[in-house]
Amino acid sequence: MSDWALKEILLRVHKREAYYHYFHRSEDGTGVDINQRKLGGLFAYWILKLRPISVDFDDGEESRDYAVPEVEQRKANYLNEYFAAYTLYTYINRWYLLEEDGQPLVIKKPIYSNFHDALIYAFRFRNISIDAMMILVEAIGRDTFDRDKVPTA
Repeated sequence: MSDWALKEILLRVHKREAYYHYFHRSEDGTGVDINQRKLGGLFAYWILKLRPISVDFDDGEESRDYAVPEVEQRKANYLNEYFAAYTLYTYINRWYLLEEDGQPLVIKKPIYSNFHDALIYAFRFRNISIDAMMILVEAIGRDTFDRDKVPTA
């Protein structure tokens, strides 16, 4: 785990929050804070760009008894993508936290495995811009994303 990358992720997310607050104004002229979904998208974006997790399988050991199987090595290559997806899902689900009679009520939004697999693939092999990530997060967080059919005019 790269300490530098984690600090840089926090710094860049904070800068984007400040940018959003300064340049996005409400009708009365006050700054607007970024919502939880977009915050999760920012963290996911910078995790994908800076890739804070890396695994070194070459420990200098010559014995094959301690060798890491190739299947496990391939899984380790996707750790940053899984970390980004987990962060994204966590912030989306946090947005769904409600209270009922003063008690927390958690409504978890289901993420279907075929969507998750497609998201991991896109995180690994596609170049997703920061603005596209914000649109993606809003789409996942809204009810319209769950519909089977898109309404047409």
